[in-house]
Amino acid sequence: MKRKLRVRQAQTVLPFGVGAVLDVQGESFVAAGIGSWPGTKTAVASERLAARLGVTGFFAAPHTLNDRYDDADRPGVPYVRFPGWLFCGACRTMVRFLRADEKPGEPPVCASCAAAPRLTPMRFVRICPDGHLDDIDWWYWAHSGLTPEQRAACSEGQRAWQARRLAFRVADRASGLEALTVSCGAIGATGRTCGAERDLLDLLGPQAGRCSGRNPWQRWDERATCGQQVHNVQRTAGNVYYPVVYSALDIPRSAEPPRAERDAAESVLGHGLWTVFLGALGTDREEVFRTMIKSDTEEPWSTLDAHIGGVVLVDRLREVRALTGFRRHSVNGTLVPADTGARLRWLPATEVYGEGIVLTLGEQRLTDWENDPRVRAHVHGVRADLDASFRDEQLAETVGKDLSPRFLLLHTLAHLLIRQLSFDSGYTTASLRERVYGRPEYGQRGLLIYTAAGDAEGTLGGLVRQGEKQHFPETLIRMLEAAAWCSADPLCAEHTGQGFGNLNRAACHACTLLPETSCQTGNTLLDRALLVGSARVPGYFSDVLTASREYAAATALGGRP
Repeated sequence: MKRKLRVRQAQTVLPFGVGAVLDVQGESFVAAGIGSWPGTKTAVASERLAARLGVTGFFAAPHTLNDRYDDADRPGVPYVRFPGWLFCGACRTMVRFLRADEKPGEPPVCASCAAAPRLTPMRFVRICPDGHLDDIDWWYWAHSGLTPEQRAACSEGQRAWQARRLAFRVADRASGLEALTVSCGAIGATGRTCGAERDLLDLLGPQAGRCSGRNPWQRWDERATCGQQVHNVQRTAGNVYYPVVYSALDIPRSAEPPRAERDAAESVLGHGLWTVFLGALGTDREEVFRTMIKSDTEEPWSTLDAHIGGVVLVDRLREVRALTGFRRHSVNGTLVPADTGARLRWLPATEVYGEGIVLTLGEQRLTDWENDPRVRAHVHGVRADLDASFRDEQLAETVGKDLSPRFLLLHTLAHLLIRQLSFDSGYTTASLRERVYGRPEYGQRGLLIYTAAGDAEGTLGGLVRQGEKQHFPETLIRMLEAAAWCSADPLCAEHTGQGFGNLNRAACHACTLLPETSCQTGNTLLDRALLVGSARVPGYFSDVLTASREYAAATALGGRP
């Protein structure tokens, strides 16, 4: 049986970068450190990011020639089989599969069954806060209820790491972990079967025993002395892998106006009435035409002018994403570098191209809103929760030393805008990302919504199109109308603390939250009340929302506001 297991180049940084566990076609692997990468790497240029991370440069995994992988023997990024303990779904025999047992193009199969069914990886592994990952000692687990003398009597005690008589069984009359049992069928010197067994009811969580001090791709002599307590978890658990990824954006400068403006200008200049307008300049008809144009301006759209500083359409941008390392067990665990051998001065990275919309807020309107005592008192409560949160230091680089009202406003606006654009632009919310620039000490008051794909030609322009003048105001109005009401209201709107560390206020999955890949802060520091207003705090766009409702009501009655 021949099979090809492939990982896309972009996935070698996130989500299957160094240290990550990959499940594919019923098999499980872990990505090795960059010290094992082949020499046919692709250089990725990003001087600003390299200076920021203190490295000489970046390299991407070798790319394939086409989607059919026409060079089957082309060297790629190495992934090591993990966990090493497998079991047969037919006879329930457990096997410690070694690297020497690997056969290229062949999955592991059971040698004890005539049909040779494919072996299945065990669901449980052990980790530690220092970032180490290892197999559970299943022989010891099966014998842990015995005395040391009884364990010593087992004939496989000396080679417990490669025990050949273990079985992973499922009971018919139980459920959950209690139904799963590891038993030993080794034959002792007296000819009797060992018979030791233990169910997995107490398997998960902190355990006694020493950490191996290594990750699966490291040699035994590369292990470190580790005094941390080990924790047994499922191999797909969220705390097995916390990647640390940094990214940098490059937006090329262009002397030409954006494509949307060029198209609009060409349509105006080519219109038959353009010459009529030119002919009216300097005559009595000029004021008549100006009055006609002004009267056609709708109130909700015109109200936005004082709130929005500007909109910039980014037809093409480049993003470089670099993986510096990973953590296990918790986000505050020890950082394990991508190069576990600590010999290399480069980092794994990938580059993607896309498009985006830059939105800035009006400086005077923003300053007046921030200085409102009700706004400051409202944000002070969020700031106190952030100071007490375990994510305080983690988010400091993004939000600054002191959480400002404008950051909460811009961050929530970015989330709501992504949700609205996902309906209008054709992109899913998971494919859109945010960059919030809301640190007042740097004079920041804007955000970037962008999408990026692995194709060298970038994306198709659907996002930029929604940022054009004829579309974007209506998008903002619909966004505000949707944000004013949540299906979880009044509970959501009146919440004084929800989410991780109570870092959110009026924000839940029904109205504001996004996929984790889209958000800079892990779906925290959000409050839609800062946009649309509430009984406790005035909203930045409250007057726009009021004008929109009045206009809609007047239109429904057959008149104009």
